[in-house]
Amino acid sequence: MIIRDEDVLWRRLHPGWVNDGVLSSIAFVDRRSGKVSVHWSGGIALADVRRHLKPTQLDEVAEIAAGEPRSLECTVEHVPTPDDPSHSQFYPLAPSTSGARRIAKMLALKARLVSLP
Repeated sequence: MIIRDEDVLWRRLHPGWVNDGVLSSIAFVDRRSGKVSVHWSGGIALADVRRHLKPTQLDEVAEIAAGEPRSLECTVEHVPTPDDPSHSQFYPLAPSTSGARRIAKMLALKARLVSLP
């Protein structure tokens, strides 16, 4: 399935990633694989994201259009799993630590916090 630029991506959040309503850039960094895991709105309703929350995660998600990471030279791809048909990910085309940090900062500024219904 193709994720369009206008499609919405939701990133589950940990408490340390939000401070006084401000999203930290760490929310858009994955230190293990470099691939940021998200839910794609084309495969799940926002209300259904709740069932994928871990006990340590917030009842809010970071919401961003798929075109935002693409505009920062990231690949955005749909990678469904048996438990999550909406699972998707994005990652820089040319991975580097400094590039990933720059991208994460830009995405944190563009994303908005959304409470789960």
